[in-house]
Amino acid sequence: MSMDSSSENNRHSRSFRDFEDPQLIGRGGFGQVFAATHKYDRRRCAIKCVKLTSENKDDALKEVRVLVTLSHENVIRYITTWVDSDCSHSAAGEAAEFPSSGFHEDSTQNSLSEKFSAMTTSDKNNPVSKDDDNRFDDT
Repeated sequence: MSMDSSSENNRHSRSFRDFEDPQLIGRGGFGQVFAATHKYDRRRCAIKCVKLTSENKDDALKEVRVLVTLSHENVIRYITTWVDSDCSHSAAGEAAEFPSSGFHEDSTQNSLSEKFSAMTTSDKNNPVSKDDDNRFDDT
């Protein structure tokens, strides 16, 4: 996916200063997700950019606190969060390890039990939201 104009406006934010070659890989009700490579440690990451509002700021902080506690082989490991004030809007970004091989239909099709196991781990940690609008799609 190519970057849209709102994504281009964020090029000067931390998420695009510290990461190379960001590629939009999905968007959902709360924001966009990019795949990128960290400039310094060369880790391949997924970066979630969320527009912060007074209504979702507390939920975003709760989500970060849950992500810090999750540890499961089928959950992407949380790395860090930041808030940008130098872009067109305040945004929270989460960088997480991104599988270097990417996600392929053949390899993910047979991993339903792994996903349920990861969801069970997440449920035990009382995740913030199970909002259907918080799904990322290809558009």
